[in-house]
Amino acid sequence: MNLIYFINDDWDPKYGGSLNLWTPTMSKCVEKIFPKYNRCALFRTSDNSWHEVSFVKCPEDKSRKTIAYYYLSETGIKKKEELYRKKAKFIKNPNTPFDERMKKLYDIRPIRRITKEDMDELFPEGWSPDNDADICPRD
Repeated sequence: MNLIYFINDDWDPKYGGSLNLWTPTMSKCVEKIFPKYNRCALFRTSDNSWHEVSFVKCPEDKSRKTIAYYYLSETGIKKKEELYRKKAKFIKNPNTPFDERMKKLYDIRPIRRITKEDMDELFPEGWSPDNDADICPRD
């Protein structure tokens, strides 16, 4: 289970940063949750409970603030080292064009944290994708 508690009291929708929930096949975004102060999102996580934070583009003196709690249950795999999930898996959003550099980040993430060095190596010019706030309309 994931519990995300939003604590920004002055977040402007034009900054993006919504929590987007997708179908298990990632064919459609089914919910877009705006990071409104004192709002809480609770959702089940599994191998295919795809969720994302839409691109955040806010002033330098602002940041998207949340408190996140995760409850991990046993995976059902009997090997001790595989009893619990270690890291979340990242995949390409179906509305995003393929990028080999992003694929490298997706491959790194289940193994270890993505570092500043990874980002500097893969994106020496800096990373700033187009604002994707409209790719997941709320139905």
